[in-house]
Amino acid sequence: MAQQDGVIKGILLHQGETNTGDAKWPSYVKKIYNDLLTDLSLVADSVPLLAGEVLSAEGNCCSGMNTIINRLPDMIPTAYVISSDGCTAQDNAHFDSEGYRILGRRYGVKMLSLMGYESAYSECECGNVGESWRIMADEKASNGSYVTATDELSVIQMSFTLKSDTRYYVYGRFNNPTVNGDSYWIKIDDQEYEFIDDLTTTGWQWLELKSYDLAAGLHTISIAAGEEGASLDKLAIKNSQITPVDAGEEANNICEPEIYISGIDHTYEKAGYILEQNFPIPITWITSIAFEIPITTFVSLDVFDTQGREVANLAGKVFDSGKHTLEFNLEKLSVGNYLYTIKTDQFTETKKMILQAGRK
Repeated sequence: MAQQDGVIKGILLHQGETNTGDAKWPSYVKKIYNDLLTDLSLVADSVPLLAGEVLSAEGNCCSGMNTIINRLPDMIPTAYVISSDGCTAQDNAHFDSEGYRILGRRYGVKMLSLMGYESAYSECECGNVGESWRIMADEKASNGSYVTATDELSVIQMSFTLKSDTRYYVYGRFNNPTVNGDSYWIKIDDQEYEFIDDLTTTGWQWLELKSYDLAAGLHTISIAAGEEGASLDKLAIKNSQITPVDAGEEANNICEPEIYISGIDHTYEKAGYILEQNFPIPITWITSIAFEIPITTFVSLDVFDTQGREVANLAGKVFDSGKHTLEFNLEKLSVGNYLYTIKTDQFTETKKMILQAGRK
């Protein structure tokens, strides 16, 4: 029926729990794949098989099956395995909605790559960020954060490895609501900077910046703000003039950036002082935050939303030296990202925590 209306370009497979631990599974898949090719008069070289992993985190019921799934390309040369690394779960056997979305995008990226479409994405806050850029939090931004310029000519550099000698198109994901903060300078490698203006958007939006004829290999993109207030989330470089959608594909440089909040000092390290990541991650309602101090001192521990507004004060007193753990109930807060900051007279640090929907 599919062949009546189109051309079959590939076959997608996802393994359930049933065959977990069965070393013969690749041979079962090979028979089904070959039968499909025969019955539909398809050629393996033009109809690859894409097989997704099950949940990969240690402790899940079927994660050991991934070792067997990854043997599939040894038996079927036109088979490719889609990683489930980092995909989130609703229990010890099933992905949650976001986990399915991540895995689904990976299927799409691999299939497009096999069809000749190439793309590379980079989180701007995870590149080589100049001092005059501020990293800000926004749930609608990819990776939950973006960069905004505090003056002109603040430079960010990101690297991409390209596979082909061809024309590539550079896209940026911007949030520039006014004409007073919608211009940028951009260059590739050692070329001259070019000025691009009129990049006003309505919310976060992908816009094409430039196109370049480039050779395969490693390249560096440098982008600088032309005006104060220009905001940039992500860059993409593609060999097709097709605008990315939503937050785009996974970037090649994911990080946990230090978020700037007005009135909160930036992190600086000092021996013996530690602020730990909250636990569990992500939070449903209650979380624990631990910190360690080498001397008896006054400690404040505050929680902020992504707009820099204080939503809770967890500590504001003198603590003895050593490790301390505080519990925080987020029952009255909305689902989303929050930041918590510790301050003493010699130390300050901020970390991010995520509150997701869940049962009390």
